[in-house]
Amino acid sequence: MTKNDYDQTSPCGERNSLSEIARKLGRGFAARARDHDKTDNFVAENFGELKAQRFMNPAARRWLFIMPQDWTWWVWLVTACLLLIGLMGMPEAFLAALLLSIAQSVLFFARERAFKAFPVQIRLAYTLLLIICFFPPIRWLFWLPAVGTFALVIFGYCLMARMLSLLPWNRTETIRVKILSTENPPMSTSKRSASRTRFYQSQWKTDPTFYPTAKLAMEGPVERYAYVAALAPDQKSRSDALLVVDLDPASDSYGKVAGRIDLPDIGDELHHFGWNACSSALCPYAPHPHVERRYLIVPGLRSSRIHIIDTKPDPRKLEIVKTIEPREVFKRTGYSRPHTIHCGPEGIYVSALGAPDGNGPGGIFLIDHYNFNVLGRWEVDRGPQELAYDFWWHLGHDTLISSEWGPPNKIENGLQPDHLLSSGYGHQLHIWNLRKRKHEQVIDLGKEHQMVLELRPSHDPNRTYGFAGVVISVKDLSASVWLWNRDNGKWGAKKVIEIPAEPANPDLLPPFLQGFKAVPPLVTDLNLSLDDKWLYVSCWGTGELRRYDVSRPDSPKLTSVLQIGGMVRRASHPRDPNSPLNGGPQMVEISRDGKRVYFTNSLYTAWDEQFYPEGIRTWFVKADAASDGSLHFDPRFFVTSNEHRLHQVRLDGGDASSDSYCYPP
Repeated sequence: MTKNDYDQTSPCGERNSLSEIARKLGRGFAARARDHDKTDNFVAENFGELKAQRFMNPAARRWLFIMPQDWTWWVWLVTACLLLIGLMGMPEAFLAALLLSIAQSVLFFARERAFKAFPVQIRLAYTLLLIICFFPPIRWLFWLPAVGTFALVIFGYCLMARMLSLLPWNRTETIRVKILSTENPPMSTSKRSASRTRFYQSQWKTDPTFYPTAKLAMEGPVERYAYVAALAPDQKSRSDALLVVDLDPASDSYGKVAGRIDLPDIGDELHHFGWNACSSALCPYAPHPHVERRYLIVPGLRSSRIHIIDTKPDPRKLEIVKTIEPREVFKRTGYSRPHTIHCGPEGIYVSALGAPDGNGPGGIFLIDHYNFNVLGRWEVDRGPQELAYDFWWHLGHDTLISSEWGPPNKIENGLQPDHLLSSGYGHQLHIWNLRKRKHEQVIDLGKEHQMVLELRPSHDPNRTYGFAGVVISVKDLSASVWLWNRDNGKWGAKKVIEIPAEPANPDLLPPFLQGFKAVPPLVTDLNLSLDDKWLYVSCWGTGELRRYDVSRPDSPKLTSVLQIGGMVRRASHPRDPNSPLNGGPQMVEISRDGKRVYFTNSLYTAWDEQFYPEGIRTWFVKADAASDGSLHFDPRFFVTSNEHRLHQVRLDGGDASSDSYCYPP
């Protein structure tokens, strides 16, 4: 990508983001500096809540940066007007502007308690400039701060901030403070997170882990670390944690936990999580190339609490920088039980399973990817949609697709057999207009196909197909994978993979399955390689990871099956072939180059206990994926835990299910 690739207007004629405006206006000066992270934050981060309000109305994004809701914006405006009045022949106005600037300096120093704090530096430098200009022979120089201040309040651009960012003591780290607003950065009201009040977000250069195409992502560096959600089995004795596992085969700690952060509260139940920003930030209709992949957005599925976790500068030393409490999610969205996280072009999208009372509807809400404020509910017109689970999109076609599980009160205490047998769980796909945020179409797979969960669209933005996994059929306990596609403007879906249940000795089955005398496969996760060639299917019940060649999406070919765990099979791992394992392949993640596959074995606490009543002995394993379609366990990689159960995996720098790409290969 070149610099010019980002200098675009959207298809609706909307201008680029405000950080882009600052970058364009300062392009000539910026060419002589490398570390301009500081001054991008001057615009991109500092209006927190106000920016969030404007974000929800795309038509409001424009060149002007007028923020009348922020009282500090008024302070700058008054200062600019006083300077203009002084230049028109009333020198007393210069003194008033100087006193106002001194007052700002004192206020910010009292807050920051450090002269090196960037907002203090700016105001002191501004005050010094006014003092110099105050001498009568050179009062004509007041034109400089007058023009600069008007540029600030109208365009959100500050040349003085750019200049100060070049000073040696300001080039050692990204800007860490809010410049224009005296409002504290949006943090949790909890005291435990009050010590950390800054976000490091904007960069002058595009994050090297952002790729325009999936093909370029496959050519990127190999992953070094995995971030793994670790949940307390009883959700009572200890808190959940996020683990960092070393993935470098040359490292002495390969396949071991290299870092860990324990969450402060008990009962969160970590499930899915994702990045604050990814390759979708390069999309031309809503470009945000100066955010970086740095923060993990980690929701608690049971608590509805969301933690923002910083992975830099040392990816092994994680830090919670913000906690979004449940009441904020409830108040701003009307939803609860946040589930799936996807980094979109213009913000962080989060699916939620239901309402705060445990019923429906579920849906999607947005979080600002600069300050992590909850923005609000995404849907403008939800149509008949009631149940929610996963969602994905075809960005090049303005289409979002969502799936269905069930409301929280039918999930949190385990699978309800009566509700299942009456086909009460989700069995539909929903098609949405992504830009208009309106429901357009329902694709009903049939009531016998219960729990339409994971969605995996093609990574090529030219294509309009993807795969959806169905957990179980109430007709015969089989599981299935469906292909959705758009044909002549109409979306449809058809079954392309069916995995039958396996006959089993009832004595080896959990109580509620003994009458069926069979093990259901229970397809609980899918993943699609970045080249759109290989589909991986987790069969949590039978203990299998299946690999399919989907070069022809409508005719998948099974090329390999890895067996590990399972309700009846109890297959072992090569690390210890004499030790039977339980659980089964559950969350599966693929490296960007498609050569390594990582997977874990815990689904959801209450469901773990139902299907594996003896208690899941957790594991996290790796398989090598050969180009001929085969899969082989890495005998050196076998991670276990006596404290937690392991669920979703994210790879540093991105993985096969973390990013969206807006440019054809």
